[in-house]
Amino acid sequence: MAGTIIQLMEQRHLDFSSLAPGASEIVTLHNALPVACYKSALLMVRIHSKDIGNSPARFLLRLYPTLPSKSDGRQFTNTGLALADVEVNGATIGAPAYLHDEIPALAAAYLLVQIHVEQSTAGGSLSAQLSAELLLRES
Repeated sequence: MAGTIIQLMEQRHLDFSSLAPGASEIVTLHNALPVACYKSALLMVRIHSKDIGNSPARFLLRLYPTLPSKSDGRQFTNTGLALADVEVNGATIGAPAYLHDEIPALAAAYLLVQIHVEQSTAGGSLSAQLSAELLLRES
């Protein structure tokens, strides 16, 4: 089975502890990662460390199908259809840890890769060191 491993994010310290209680933020890692020639994929996330307070505080790495246009610079993304997501929250196993999500049938030309960050209504600590890769399979 031939495939390719794409680094989505090198080990990175993410600290959103100063995010207001109940607030959220989105960090875009890739706007249009080309995946048209691949049949399936595996999203892989490493937790190097984490300090996450009350639920629903979390980091959520998500992959969406997207189709950029050369003539129209707007984002053409189906954000209602996450193809894969991995959640890191206070209940997630401690570091070091490895989490993954399978995309058995990759039906997209490009992927939008984002981290959705959500702070709890009580606020508190919300930081982690994460890294992520995507295994793309040709068959």
